[in-house]
Amino acid sequence: MGGGLQGCEVAEFLVKRGRQVTILDTTSTLEDERLAKVRTQRLFAWFTKKGVNMMTGVKYEEITNEGLTITTKDGRWHTLKADSIIPITPWLPDTALLKA
Repeated sequence: MGGGLQGCEVAEFLVKRGRQVTILDTTSTLEDERLAKVRTQRLFAWFTKKGVNMMTGVKYEEITNEGLTITTKDGRWHTLKADSIIPITPWLPDTALLKA
């Protein structure tokens, strides 16, 4: 759950260890401005070669014993069967101390 730099790094790590991976993101693209365009193109080509399913524009509905239920960008509900689900959150600063 989540793409960008962190999601792609975790996916690459898992694929290199023989795991089947699906990358999902609520945004319209998995690209991250912190990755060079050339690196992104090579990485996504490698993901495709390794059978990584990449889905964008999804809405996360629920996690069940069977996997993750999503709504796809075309409005269809779909349950992705999964042994493990790894939520990846963006790096956001914790400004609570500053505000206090």
